[in-house]
Amino acid sequence: FTFPTAKGGLDLWVMEADGSNRKQLTGDGQFNIVPLVSPHGESLVFTSNRTGGHNVWAMDLEGGNLRQLSHGGFDFPLLFKEEGKKILYGSAGGGLGRWELSFVDIEGGEPETVQEPPLPEKTIKFLEQYDFLDGSPSPDLNYDVPSFRNKETGEIKNVLLSFLTGEILAIYDIQGQVLASWTRDSRAFSYTKRVDGVDNLWLQSVEGGEPRQITRFTDGLIQFHAWSEDGRLAVARYTTRSDAVLIEDVRE
Repeated sequence: FTFPTAKGGLDLWVMEADGSNRKQLTGDGQFNIVPLVSPHGESLVFTSNRTGGHNVWAMDLEGGNLRQLSHGGFDFPLLFKEEGKKILYGSAGGGLGRWELSFVDIEGGEPETVQEPPLPEKTIKFLEQYDFLDGSPSPDLNYDVPSFRNKETGEIKNVLLSFLTGEILAIYDIQGQVLASWTRDSRAFSYTKRVDGVDNLWLQSVEGGEPRQITRFTDGLIQFHAWSEDGRLAVARYTTRSDAVLIEDVRE
């Protein structure tokens, strides 16, 4: 998991499900995000901006053997292939707001770009009006839930896309930018919704229908959340505090 640092970055940690055996893996003060553990639990890949751009890096799960796997500008690991020997990663902004997909060996080397079909006409027309912000691909890579901003009005739209073809499958009436977390079967995604200063999680099925509220917190805000392989939900929450300060005898 990721955790904010005193230096303003995000570092990676590992721990047991009950919170024991916590160990910090990174400590460079940079942004280290989107961790993904290999099928055999030996390696960890993640995105880091330690060299400037947001690139994919790998390390042993104990924290050693750090190596850079990609050299683009905004790359994110998606899934392991060939029993953990290769990693599929996506580069945001790979043409009209879609992901550019590439395979790379877990030990490093030259990436192999995946050839993608042309975007549907409906998607191209949509992207003429909206700028891509970010995406949240499903674990099986059948779907993506990207957020887009209208170029003229600034309005944000959250869209369900076919990950590989770019076909628009649904446009959701969700206020604000969504950073979705998918259930492991890729049939639904959860997102944060703030009402009266309190964050709760809602679940939206890809089959359609109304979203369902799945948490009932009465205070606090949500930093991150994620689904485990066995269907459990981990939520990182926090509170904010503000103070009123009186300053007297202010002189220019």
